[in-house]
Amino acid sequence: MPASLLARVLPLMLAALPLACISRGTHVTAAAQESFGTRTFAADYDATFVAARDALPLLGYDLDFASAPQGRITTTKRPYGVRAGVEFGGTVTSTLYRQYDLRFVRVDPGHTRVIATPRQYDGDRDISAGPVWTMTGQDGEYEQWHALFAQIEHKLSAP
Repeated sequence: MPASLLARVLPLMLAALPLACISRGTHVTAAAQESFGTRTFAADYDATFVAARDALPLLGYDLDFASAPQGRITTTKRPYGVRAGVEFGGTVTSTLYRQYDLRFVRVDPGHTRVIATPRQYDGDRDISAGPVWTMTGQDGEYEQWHALFAQIEHKLSAP
């Protein structure tokens, strides 16, 4: 390949690498959501709701919506990375965001189920349904869910 052609193609190839890395992710399956993203706590509904509401900011999430009567907490979108890509106009970058949508279900008077659905955004575009998830590793979804539920449990057990 001539040097001048390589000099023009190499930046485009390098810019596409992060996009390729994102597309090698996986989907959050219903089984993973049920097994890892859902937890039943041995606590009443109100205490569990307050514990979750107070735990999210400790994990870096601000609250966008919180309603105990509706059984829902939604966080604001938190930036976690940048995507670079190549489009017709040249290279582009966009900020990647994470968000949680928590649902609360009264199982019985002493137990409450929390369903923590993660969301991912590429700028304003919701990409959660795509194969964009890293499930394992230090920043993977399994670890994210574990940290969330451990923080809720900690809040429930605090005096």
